[in-house]
Amino acid sequence: MSGSPKYCSAQLREEQERRLREERKRQAEIERARRAAEEEKRRKENLAKAQNHARQETTNLMRQITTFANEEAARLVSVELEALKKNLHKLENDINRAGDAEQLKRSENTLRRFRDDLRQITAQGEAARLAAHLAHEEAAVIEIKNKFSAFDQTRSEKFDVDGFREARRLISAAESALNRKVLSETEKIIAEVRIRLERHQATVEKRFSQWFEEKERCNAALESASNRLVGLKADVVVLRWGHQEVNAIEKRLGQISSIIETEKFSLAQNEAKAVLEGMENILIRVQELQLKEDRRRYIADGIIQVMNQMGFIVQAGSPTLEKPDSPVSDMIIQARRLGGGAIAVSVPQDGDIWYDVAGLPMREENGEDGKLIKSCDEAEEQIEKMHEKMEEVFGIQMSELMWEDKDPNRIHKPADRLPEAKPAARQKGGV
Repeated sequence: MSGSPKYCSAQLREEQERRLREERKRQAEIERARRAAEEEKRRKENLAKAQNHARQETTNLMRQITTFANEEAARLVSVELEALKKNLHKLENDINRAGDAEQLKRSENTLRRFRDDLRQITAQGEAARLAAHLAHEEAAVIEIKNKFSAFDQTRSEKFDVDGFREARRLISAAESALNRKVLSETEKIIAEVRIRLERHQATVEKRFSQWFEEKERCNAALESASNRLVGLKADVVVLRWGHQEVNAIEKRLGQISSIIETEKFSLAQNEAKAVLEGMENILIRVQELQLKEDRRRYIADGIIQVMNQMGFIVQAGSPTLEKPDSPVSDMIIQARRLGGGAIAVSVPQDGDIWYDVAGLPMREENGEDGKLIKSCDEAEEQIEKMHEKMEEVFGIQMSELMWEDKDPNRIHKPADRLPEAKPAARQKGGV
């Protein structure tokens, strides 16, 4: 054996490989359950938070109803007001019973409509109160003005700005006709305004509902991806092999949130879908890497146990990573022999296993080409014995031991080598 590093390839017998894969499959299921539990915990926390917010909004709305109920105008719309209170109490029960985000969203949408209803009922009541002291035409103008002012102006301008402006123009025209005492014209304009307001209200509600549903789908997709990310971050295996990808996904989710705010809903949906697919790909890659690591650790443990059996003293803490901050870097085993000599073994996740031997006697001889060849039969013998025990006890099959200037006459014929062994590289490679 020469003074240069020695290498060989390793693989497990079919039975050991099968057991290793079965164990990884079992562990992966435990990891999946842990991620699912964290996702469910996050989902329940979000649901509870949203329920508390909805309850507060319901309480605020009930307080507004109670305040208005004490006003004179409320007596004129008491039927509508009582119906709203009854429906609001029912909604409170729906909010408390909501078992998922979708059910709660439906309740929140209903609560939004109830707020709109209260504004219209208030406007209707106030108009009715004034009508008792005003002429018919003047009361009608007050009524449509109140109804118009009860609309959510931001929503009206966003979803039907032309209808909103036209209704406002017609109301001004009705006021002008009333001030000029042209009552027939006033009545005609008021009739047109009522039609315009109904049309505007229907248009806004339809467009807003479509917009709101699309936005909520995006928010739901974002929340689903965010919950999934919580599960990934609770998985130590995922963080070991994919922490950079996890950090990138977290940043990407923040970008999706910004996209939703700019109302690019299709883009947000596509991004959320891509992120979910990316997380699935991370899980696949992580499992592949962990299986390689399980295999490597099995081989490294086999090497250590055989070394102990053969009288080597393995350095405390072995194996260690060549680069502590990189879990894919080579795993290093340091050992020495009581009779003298030391050996270092480098076990990568992929590729050849390398040996560095020191402190054992070397001999020199000339090869067929006249080149001086250094060799260490004792080191080669020790490693070959290790390989035999590794296969016998652990089912770890090692290919022929190679080194850079190995005498060609000492290389076994291909038929004598393990048929499964990969061709050895001529120089040490990385993972």
